[in-house]
Amino acid sequence: AVFATRGYIYPPLIGGDIGCGMSLTELKTLKSSKLDQDKISNKLRGIEGKNIAKLLLKKIKKKGPYESELLKNYMEEHPSIVSSNFNDNLGTIGGGNHFCEIVTVEKIVDEGIFLEKSLNEESVFLLTHSGSRGLGQSILDEFSKSVSLKVGSEECNRYLEKHDEAVEWGIKNRELIGRRVLECLNICKEDTSLILDVCHNAVVSKTFKDLNERYLHRKGAAPGDKGLIVIPGSRGAFSYLVLPYGDQEENCFSLAHGAGRKWSRNQVATKLRQKYGKSSKAHSVRNYLALTRTRFGNSVICEDKDLLLEEAPMAYKEIEDVIEDLSEFVKVVAILKPFITYKTRK
Repeated sequence: AVFATRGYIYPPLIGGDIGCGMSLTELKTLKSSKLDQDKISNKLRGIEGKNIAKLLLKKIKKKGPYESELLKNYMEEHPSIVSSNFNDNLGTIGGGNHFCEIVTVEKIVDEGIFLEKSLNEESVFLLTHSGSRGLGQSILDEFSKSVSLKVGSEECNRYLEKHDEAVEWGIKNRELIGRRVLECLNICKEDTSLILDVCHNAVVSKTFKDLNERYLHRKGAAPGDKGLIVIPGSRGAFSYLVLPYGDQEENCFSLAHGAGRKWSRNQVATKLRQKYGKSSKAHSVRNYLALTRTRFGNSVICEDKDLLLEEAPMAYKEIEDVIEDLSEFVKVVAILKPFITYKTRK
């Protein structure tokens, strides 16, 4: 949803995951035809460890001189990663519908735009969906009694300052998740290319044709005025790389950020437990393992069984229907296919 307001900002319309967004990064040293699913899955470990600063410092001591230099440079570039009360969660994916995913190209729809980015059918990407974790929720809690804030007031300015911090924290969080994945796969940052990083939970000011300034409150709504965006389906569905076009004012310069749920988490978990719960223990294990593969054969790394059930593909709408509904506002550039979806390991 997106709400355009004048003169007032409404923190509850943005919610607690301020700064949540999607990033898409090309992994230039990987080619889709050469990927080994089991090998890569086994390497993806330790992504959800806490206190990223301490972990990075430990890795600096353990790694060789080349890797140590990369990590030291990263620490110097991001000195604030040891300064926030919430940085224990920095560089972690979180629960719910958050994930990081290695995706490949299923189909190039607009070759011209795709080639402009020096991409091809063999390109491999890291798609990351995460936000500000506990920081954003703490900001919402702090302003929970303020249903509305008058623009220009001291309280509104204080909220916006904290809001902007959470947005930057979310960007940094996605970057650090990516860095952890690169470390697992022994890929240097120099061998990657950031295609996009867009936020879909935030408030931004925007001037409309009537020359009035409005405040767009985006809650799960991707920006339609920032160039390329990626709209993912479930872990068992395609994702779409699209370019917004046409007059975006009609839809408040905003688009769907994903397929969206058709069943609540409780509904889908109940349905699947009814299906699997009465079976023998051995059969239940086989059914659980079946949920770690999708119809594409891609691997799903999720060792939290409740989360695996709650985020099952059948809980989500058909992404093709969502893209068709957006056809007036977006041009499909490419269709991306999940290869490995990572949510959590114990």
